[in-house]
Amino acid sequence: DISVFESAVTKLQEIIRAEEKAATEAERQLKKKILQEHARNIVTTQVKIVSCNQNIPDSIKPLVLKHWSTLMLNRYLRHGRNSEQWSQSVTLLKLLLRCVQPIRYQSQFKLVKNNHSALLEAVNDELYRTQQNKDEIAHQILELKTHFSQTIDACKLELIDANKDEKSEYALSQDSSENSDEALQQIQ
Repeated sequence: DISVFESAVTKLQEIIRAEEKAATEAERQLKKKILQEHARNIVTTQVKIVSCNQNIPDSIKPLVLKHWSTLMLNRYLRHGRNSEQWSQSVTLLKLLLRCVQPIRYQSQFKLVKNNHSALLEAVNDELYRTQQNKDEIAHQILELKTHFSQTIDACKLELIDANKDEKSEYALSQDSSENSDEALQQIQ
């Protein structure tokens, strides 16, 4: 009977299409998972490189290690490693970590005092554009603001007069301070 044969062929074609669709979806999911894992490794490596030999205060760690890392991951996935968005996220992370370090010299104090407001605003704006929890972000921004306020107030009270150390450090930090100012201006 030809009708039975045609019916079997039709059912077989439906099964083949369903299997092809399932295989295509499984391949797409696997590619997505591999790309996300690769992106996670890139972000983790970049955060480690930037934060190497840096002291991240406990109150700021969730901001850097959770929220900012997530922002970097999404930028890497959407725009790639050579994009302006990726570079901007790395630059802001570098500035942020530089400004939360313990202050030992007057040049460091000036860097934090002169740039903390703009840095807070930039970090806040960038994180609020993400789809992360807004309440957690607000809390972390408040923690960062509190950290800056306490650091600045403490330094105003105990500004160390380290002229001999400052001379050599000042030359080094002046270049990096100017670079930080330029980077912050570009981001704004």
